[in-house]
Amino acid sequence: MAEDWDNLLILDACRYEDFKQKVPFEGRLESRVSRGSTTYEFLLGNFDEREYHDTIYITANPMLERNRDTISTSFYKTYNIWQENGWDANHQTVLAETVTETARQVHERHPSKRLLVHYLQPHFPFVRSTTKFDKRIPDPDEPTNMWTEILTGELDISPETVKDAYQRNLEYVFGSVEELLPVLDGKTVISSDHGNVINERSFPIPIREWGHPPQTYIDELVKVPWFVTKADERRCIQSEDPESERSDVDEQAVQERLKNLGYV
Repeated sequence: MAEDWDNLLILDACRYEDFKQKVPFEGRLESRVSRGSTTYEFLLGNFDEREYHDTIYITANPMLERNRDTISTSFYKTYNIWQENGWDANHQTVLAETVTETARQVHERHPSKRLLVHYLQPHFPFVRSTTKFDKRIPDPDEPTNMWTEILTGELDISPETVKDAYQRNLEYVFGSVEELLPVLDGKTVISSDHGNVINERSFPIPIREWGHPPQTYIDELVKVPWFVTKADERRCIQSEDPESERSDVDEQAVQERLKNLGYV
């Protein structure tokens, strides 16, 4: 958060090498080391015990709300897009275009604030693929995690199938980001909270892993893109007393969304 930017777009679980291969925008690609291999670790490492009253957090990921008791932070305002109106029941996720449209509207209303925009893609479900294994509605009484099921052999899916679906999801979110970039003035950076392993070996125990297991600090999980787009002018950022941080957050919805996304 201490880096120099006016708009920071977070692509959830975005692998550096896939970003490098697929990025369609003009700009400068660098890398950073994430403060965690999961969204929770990323949020804790960057936000805990800090105030960002010059920043609006627009998020499709419920992880911050789930961990408000352990992550003490304050933004000028938080938009939880994953709540009822922003959740797409057909795909069991928040669509990238929903995030883009929300960010556009928020920027119009608050032109003097930094925007931290957290997309869910390329994290599964894989929106633009015909795959079924990633779009199941989980049994509320049963623990579920797509990556664990692949790791244990319960799901028989090849790494090539997953990689193809993952890259399609990355291309999909790039399409929505491309629509947002011309709307945002100032300096825009595209990055990620953490990466994703697709049958690569872990460390120090060299087993093959899937997904983004916690406290696993290998390049595939903590080396993230830091892509700086071209900016002609910076905008004037102002810090103000925050608006109400929590407004009718549905705790049941938090749990349901995280379960759909394989977190619980």
